[in-house]
Amino acid sequence: MESLIKVQPKYFTKKTKAELKNISRFVGLNALDVNADVFHDFTMDLRKAYVARAEQIGLYPNVCEMLAKLKEMDTKIGIVSSNDTSLIISILKKYNLEEDFDFIIGDINLNGKDKTLSELSQKGVALEKSWYIGDTPHDIRSAKFAGMKSVAACWGYSSNEMLLKESPDFCFSEVLQILSLI
Repeated sequence: MESLIKVQPKYFTKKTKAELKNISRFVGLNALDVNADVFHDFTMDLRKAYVARAEQIGLYPNVCEMLAKLKEMDTKIGIVSSNDTSLIISILKKYNLEEDFDFIIGDINLNGKDKTLSELSQKGVALEKSWYIGDTPHDIRSAKFAGMKSVAACWGYSSNEMLLKESPDFCFSEVLQILSLI
């Protein structure tokens, strides 16, 4: 949210933190009326602001415990994200989690996630037996497009209402619920 507050004056009429939180969680960033000609610049500036505050980024409760249990069960775990790869890796290193993941694919443009998930089969991932856990409606749609099962991370970025509109296979409110999939 802090990153969005930082870049907003350049791209749209200034809004309060509460207004931005409401828009981003319940409507989506496209509701900010950012001119289509500069939307790419907007997302790049947002990404830069996010990377700049990497040290302040924390983990959701029970993430370390959940990852440890998945590894104990010999579960393959990967990250597919539109976030900056170096940011992802720096956060994982900060929490000593970089070894918990079998692959990390970042820097994906928003519309490229469908294709990237589909291409995981070329890396030996059985898509029909895999779960994609995401916190945006686009994540849920991308999982379905790739033939994966979808899990809405209702503890994350988007509201439950936005996620449920996409009819995910599961909607979890807590990180540890992921363990019920195995």
